[in-house]
Amino acid sequence: NIGLCYEGLLKWIKAHEIYSQIIKEYDVDNGQQAKDRLDFIEKYHLCELEKKNANGELDEDTYFTKIGISLIESWEDLNKAKVLLEKAYKLNPENLETLFWLGVAYNYEADQRLHYAEEKKEIQRIEVYKQKAWHIFKKIVRDSTNSKFADKAQYKLGEYYADSTTVWDNDYKQAIREYKKIIEKYPDSELCSNAQLKIGDCYRWLDDYHQAIKEYERVIEDYPATQETIIAQRSIGISYGALKDYEKAIDAYQKILNKFPKTQEAGLALLDISEVYKENLKDYNKAIEAYEEYIANYAKRKIDQEVYQEEINRLKVKAKK
Repeated sequence: NIGLCYEGLLKWIKAHEIYSQIIKEYDVDNGQQAKDRLDFIEKYHLCELEKKNANGELDEDTYFTKIGISLIESWEDLNKAKVLLEKAYKLNPENLETLFWLGVAYNYEADQRLHYAEEKKEIQRIEVYKQKAWHIFKKIVRDSTNSKFADKAQYKLGEYYADSTTVWDNDYKQAIREYKKIIEKYPDSELCSNAQLKIGDCYRWLDDYHQAIKEYERVIEDYPATQETIIAQRSIGISYGALKDYEKAIDAYQKILNKFPKTQEAGLALLDISEVYKENLKDYNKAIEAYEEYIANYAKRKIDQEVYQEEINRLKVKAKK
């Protein structure tokens, strides 16, 4: 508790000392909790930031911004991040990094609260934060086209419409338009491959599976050396499954196994193939083969091996009927 109090006061050096002492002197449970806090402080170099701030090497607004970013990226405390970023923005409203992350904080906190909000007044109050986020991202895109945050802000506009925690307020058609702007305006951005993937996702969420497949194929064609390529290939399989074209779904999943056999997605693709054979094609022997391959090559945890072995045993009984 003392360590957390120091964290609340942004006294990271004292908090680090407390947690280090706990790890040395107390039981495993307390030691693990302290280690988790220590890992957070060290990952974001918070002690170093505190020293630089105290020595005048780091402006107060930059100090608050860096801490706010760490709290958002680690999902530690979105409300505290928002408060710090608001302070930083008041100190220096010209800092684009501060402005961008303030928009992120508003958007994330609104989504988190909307997930649990029930009363209409509470929902309306929270929606104000989402609107603040939207205006911030729009401002960055409009006024700072050549900044390193412009493409990120444009991507967040796509997320604003497509990735809300509450699905009912998503606007996938507008999200598609926003994601396309990234590819059109910032073709060299590292976010282009993800934007193209998201376009495919939006069409899939709109139940336009044929167009979704075309968009996923563009990911594979235009961004072949990215992680999004593997995800897009699996999404093609999911889309064909939704169209009840199960043979093409299996072919799409099989391409992952052939091209990316050592990835986590290859294991997921095998499970997808198992499900198609089991649930849609009722070919239990083929499903068993896929499960056995999964256990042999991808199931690292004992519990996973046991679960899928039980499924194999169940399918063997069904196959005999």
